[in-house]
Amino acid sequence: MNRRVERIKYVTETQGKGKTSTKVPKVQLSWRDVSKPKKKDAPELQTSTYDYAVIAAPFSVVRQWRLPSTLPTTISNAINHLGYESACKVALEYSTRFWEHYANPIIGGCSTSTDIPGIGSICYPSYNINGTGKATLLASYSTVGWPESLSEEEHVRLVLDAMTEIHGEDTRKLYTGKYNRRCWAHDPLTSASWANPSIGQHRLYIPEYFKTYDGVSCLPAFFSRPEPLLTRCAVDLCRRAHQLHACLDRLGSRVGHPWLGAAPAWYVPDPFPFGLNAMGVADDFLNRTRPGGRGQGGCQQVDGEVDRDLKRGREVSP
Repeated sequence: MNRRVERIKYVTETQGKGKTSTKVPKVQLSWRDVSKPKKKDAPELQTSTYDYAVIAAPFSVVRQWRLPSTLPTTISNAINHLGYESACKVALEYSTRFWEHYANPIIGGCSTSTDIPGIGSICYPSYNINGTGKATLLASYSTVGWPESLSEEEHVRLVLDAMTEIHGEDTRKLYTGKYNRRCWAHDPLTSASWANPSIGQHRLYIPEYFKTYDGVSCLPAFFSRPEPLLTRCAVDLCRRAHQLHACLDRLGSRVGHPWLGAAPAWYVPDPFPFGLNAMGVADDFLNRTRPGGRGQGGCQQVDGEVDRDLKRGREVSP
């Protein structure tokens, strides 16, 4: 959304006048607009105020922000100390699909690995088998950390030399010079590849993710139990939709207008795009959490019903 958040702060706003005025707690986000062309100076820091902020960015990014000092110790420790791993991928383009022309051809797949340092797994394309023309292979998918310290040119040269060692010197001249290198630790939207909690962190931290801290709700990427990634995103979105709308219901009921009692909440997006594919499931689930539907509860309630339904393979629907 072209906004890079740098600070979260609790503030209060006065509503009403005179003796009927009240102070309402708000969440203030400070951010920079990164859509504009880079200038000599950084974009000006701007602020916006909301009733609620759902933080879905990974904690590897959130820990770089200035956060309220009043956040409870456990969620602060989760943000600052949840384990993360990183990985690098390097793809190389060749003028022919030479790996398919051997006496024992390699027909796609990612089962190949090597003990050459810094290379890890090799993935051969499973599309356009026996096709002609240029083709790209994932020449390195490495989860060791040290290739991140190499420059892009050094890393690509390392991978190209490894492919030449494995497939023969004749393949070097087939390399077109085109490549793509991705190290997630260098990506400002992720700063890591995936969460890898150490022993005890899941048990200690997961209950904190279902709580709302004075309008701030944290949804770190991939905190659920091991499941297929899309299913995990759907479960997480359903849970958070239920939690947030329960909070809105509670606020709305105090002013007598459910669903109209709060200004729009700011959503700091999850940088993993396939999470968006689960929005239909989340929207479906919202129909169950609106006033009159089942499943309503307090801001810190975990929706056990949807968890059981998904576990049993049932559809999450009204």
